[in-house]
Amino acid sequence: METLEEDDTKSKNIGLNIEAVANYNGTPIYDLNLDTITDKPWRKPGADITDYFNYGFNEETWKIYCEKQKKILSDIIGCS
Repeated sequence: METLEEDDTKSKNIGLNIEAVANYNGTPIYDLNLDTITDKPWRKPGADITDYFNYGFNEETWKIYCEKQKKILSDIIGCS
């Protein structure tokens, strides 16, 4: 029988880290400049943009969202 302490350890090793920032080729996702990506498969005829962008985002709205996230983070860091 597992103890509660062991269960807590297991739950810390699996799941979602909501504070983690994803990386693309070593670049934090919010710093990724989509204009520098040469292959943009979401622009190809017949491509499903939702395979590349979630929650109604597209290339332009993603850029705006990233800038906003960087500003929020900067504001938070500046306040600490």
